[in-house]
Amino acid sequence: MKNNAINTYLKELSKQLCCSEKEKKEILSSLKNRLSEFESEYPTALKYEDIAEQFGSPKEVANSFLGEYSSTQLHNLVKRRKIKHFCIITACILIFAALLIYSIRRIYQFYWFQDGYVVETIYSGTLDDNFSIFESGEYEEY
Repeated sequence: MKNNAINTYLKELSKQLCCSEKEKKEILSSLKNRLSEFESEYPTALKYEDIAEQFGSPKEVANSFLGEYSSTQLHNLVKRRKIKHFCIITACILIFAALLIYSIRRIYQFYWFQDGYVVETIYSGTLDDNFSIFESGEYEEY
C-alpha cells in the first residue's frame, strides 16, 4: 500500500484515537486491511476525499470506536493521559530548574574568582604536626 491518501488518513485517525497503543495498533491494522481491499476494488487514483466518503472522516471513525467504551474505561483513559502529561511537564520543569541552578552556580564561581586569587597552603606531616604550629603562638587573635 503506497497510496499517500491512505497513509494520511491513517495518520490522522491515529491522532484522533483515544485508546491504548495496543488497541490503536489493532484498529489501524484492521482498517489498513479494509483500505487495501477498497483500493484494489477501485484501481483509479484513490483520493483522501474518497476514503473519507466511504469510511467517514478520521474524527467520525475515532468517535465510533470511542462509543464502544464504558464511562469507566473512558475515565481511566483520561486519567492515564493526565498522569502522563503531568509526569512529562514535571520532568521538563525539573530539568530546567537543574540547568538554571547549574548556570547560576557557574556564573557565581566565575565572578567569585575573577578578580582575586586563591591561596592554598599545604602542610606536610600529620594532623598533629599542624596543631603544633598553632600552639607555638605564630598566629594572632583578633
